[in-house]
Amino acid sequence: FAFYAHALKFWPVSQVFLFNNLIPASTMAFSWLLMDEKVTDTFWIALTMVAAAVVAGRSNAQVSGQPSDPEAPAILPAAERKA
Repeated sequence: FAFYAHALKFWPVSQVFLFNNLIPASTMAFSWLLMDEKVTDTFWIALTMVAAAVVAGRSNAQVSGQPSDPEAPAILPAAERKA
């Protein structure tokens, strides 16, 4: 939760929310690494697919977040936005 709240200072909610998809996968990966949990090949395939989707979603957000007009104001981090 602390990482999520910290990320909201710098990125819009729509981009930060993408990383919620990694929570179950990272939990299982750490369980396998630290507690020797048994995982199947299907898990590794799913982990790869989820991570690729997050990267693709993040890349798409960066591309579409660029202003088409060079004189347009840049997108401000959440901390600098006025309420």
